[in-house]
Amino acid sequence: MKIDFNYIKEMLEVIQNVESSTFDLQVFAYEWFNADDATNKDQKFIFHIEILEDMGLIKSASNTVGIGISRSIEGTPLISFIPLRLTSDGHEYASALSKPGVLETLINDFKEAGPKEAYTVVKKLAQQYLDNKLSKALGFCETGNKESNNS
Repeated sequence: MKIDFNYIKEMLEVIQNVESSTFDLQVFAYEWFNADDATNKDQKFIFHIEILEDMGLIKSASNTVGIGISRSIEGTPLISFIPLRLTSDGHEYASALSKPGVLETLINDFKEAGPKEAYTVVKKLAQQYLDNKLSKALGFCETGNKESNNS
């Protein structure tokens, strides 16, 4: 299965919209209960939530190891609703994905990137966006100061 970066962005938005410092996988219940093809949707969800865990974007908020997903001998996913949290890297990644043009560039120019490559690309694109905004803000401030000094 290939990574769907839009889907990851949507998942991070769901997590960020939780009104407490922790969440559990029940916040994604719509993935199972509203699915026409629940098996494929389950697989897509589990694939992507485990990528978030692999990248260190989410982790257990208790002393439990993992995020509450295990598998039976047949490979059927078993879900435990343990408290989880979005890590500081998770917040940073979610913020970076929301910057103008970042997700679009990732999808259009780096669609074959793996999770770590995508993380690096997203962070660099977001940093470039922030650098440009900061340069404009500083340029405005310098212009404002020069004008103030000339008055």
